Amino acid sequence: MPLLQDLELAAEKWAQAFGTRSEGGSGGLFGRLIAQDRAAAPLGSNILANDPLTAGRFSGSWSGGF
Repeated sequence: MPLLQDLELAAEKWAQAFGTRSEGGSGGLFGRLIAQDRAAAPLGSNILANDPLTAGRFSGSWSGGF
């Protein structure tokens, strides 16, 4: 029987691959791949944090030193 004709089997395979609806498509086996990818290359600090034009966005309140 083709997978497209068995709706229960299709829903089961979808949940196994991508997780439940409450996980928003980032669960299941795909979610594990996402987690492994993030662990392999974690996000660092923003490159523009040292730029004076954008540093105020990341440093809190500005006291008007210029």
